[in-house]
Amino acid sequence: AHYQLGRLYRKMGKANLAYTELSRAVSLDRSFKEAKRELAFFLAEQKAQEEALKLCEQYIEAEGRDPDILLTMGNALVFLQRQDEAVNLLRRAVKDYPDNNMMRVSLARALLAAGADDEVRLVLEEMDPELTDDINIRQAVGSLYGQLGLKQLQLKTLEQIKSDFPDEPVSYLSLARFRLQRGEPDKARAVL
Repeated sequence: AHYQLGRLYRKMGKANLAYTELSRAVSLDRSFKEAKRELAFFLAEQKAQEEALKLCEQYIEAEGRDPDILLTMGNALVFLQRQDEAVNLLRRAVKDYPDNNMMRVSLARALLAAGADDEVRLVLEEMDPELTDDINIRQAVGSLYGQLGLKQLQLKTLEQIKSDFPDEPVSYLSLARFRLQRGEPDKARAVL
């Protein structure tokens, strides 16, 4: 019951109640792996990265490797400015889960935080964002291209997203925002 309530409160944005219920679920049954995962994800969302990291490590020790837990760990390490650890963890994770594009995006973000821009581009080139039907992953790829200063690749990615996801308002807004940032208000209006 505590686990279900915690998940519900998390979805409702009631952070204190979600934390209380998820913590109770974990404390009542230390072997309840779904509750541990949910609590780790919640803690990471709440910027409690040290706690999230500890819970992820406990989860892996008890349950084994899990791609979502590894992503949470990698992102927590980047947040804590432990880029080298994040890069090492995420490189191993990409090898273990080569078809997980979000893992590659997280690795690229960790590399960017570590100042390894050339490696970021290699990671992005190794994945084909058009093979994923997840708009969030493709948006992240476009954003990473922008952070690298590769504006033409960012534009190409955003235009492809708009083409592939015509019913998603965010695809139009992202492209319009890009056009505005480049000082192209007429092109931005044309997108919308």
